[in-house]
Amino acid sequence: SSDLCQLASQTIQRFNMQDRIELVHAELSTRIDLVQMAHVIILNNVFDWFAPIDVQVTLWQLLRTNIPKNVLIVTIPSLEEALDKLPNHAEIDLSQWVRQMQPFRPSRMSTADIKEKSENIWLYQVI
Repeated sequence: SSDLCQLASQTIQRFNMQDRIELVHAELSTRIDLVQMAHVIILNNVFDWFAPIDVQVTLWQLLRTNIPKNVLIVTIPSLEEALDKLPNHAEIDLSQWVRQMQPFRPSRMSTADIKEKSENIWLYQVI
């Protein structure tokens, strides 16, 4: 979404992170090179709201095949929940792909809303 990329760009500039973050507006299958060199991949309801089931399966299989070992995946919802909606879990056995890790959850947060939202964030490491 160009609107979301614009918002991300503004955030990157606001927090002066241009030297650490490259924002790319592209369809995943056209930039597998970026997936293959990533250290952290962030997925936020990434496929289920805009792609038909068959395309979601293809995209998940692309990720499964191309994300290197030791890469961290930060996601909302959990990978289990995302794949559970797909036929045969998109042919992905999570126990053979990732291990769940404990995400950073600060003990002191300013509001209950932030705490509640952070509890929905999942962290995995590719094995």
